[in-house]
Amino acid sequence: MLNPISYPFKVTVNPCLLLDVFLTPLLENVSYQLKEPDQTFGGFTFEQSPACNLIPVTTVSKPAFVNYDDTTKTFTVLQTSDESLINTYQITIESVYTWRTSLTDPLATDSRTETITYELDVHPCEIDPASVVTGSAQKASYKAQWGYFFSVVTTPFTSTDATSCPAEPLVFEYTITDDSAGLLTYSTRTDAVTGDLIIDITTSAAGTGSDTIEVSVTGSRRLQPLAT
Repeated sequence: MLNPISYPFKVTVNPCLLLDVFLTPLLENVSYQLKEPDQTFGGFTFEQSPACNLIPVTTVSKPAFVNYDDTTKTFTVLQTSDESLINTYQITIESVYTWRTSLTDPLATDSRTETITYELDVHPCEIDPASVVTGSAQKASYKAQWGYFFSVVTTPFTSTDATSCPAEPLVFEYTITDDSAGLLTYSTRTDAVTGDLIIDITTSAAGTGSDTIEVSVTGSRRLQPLAT
């Protein structure tokens, strides 16, 4: 009868030593234009080499108006027209990986920190100049006796801007021309109810004869909000 022969051997389970981490896909800088629909970006994973399946502790630093979904690893800017948000922001993703380095000492560990930073630019809502009507200029001649006061009332200017940009105020320009060598004074005001631009004109009592005072008014809309 053959006697059984045993060969003792030892199986050693070594800890998985992380060598490198890759961010997939690589995130790029993102821009958002005010009044655009919700914009979602991101969607990333950290790939480990070797594949140790370590669970990292991830910290995300972002602006308060940006939502972060930890399940999908995505960011979302909700639709907004708040011009106070026009700026450049940093979004930082930090992941810390920790693993054991000793077979006998569970407290002996090593760690690796990976940090990704990119920029989010919030732009003003840009109006397409082709979609803007600057208003219909009103031009007329008025007859008045010297030494009297009268007002010129313009109709409100309108814009057919079809974009969803925040309303930009019309900027009025007016020109008053007379043949009386400056024998008049004028000022402007806006009707609080109708929005009409009113030009108040006072003629001098020193004027003689009949003279034509010509008032020309134009309105234009700023094409892009100013950053604050």
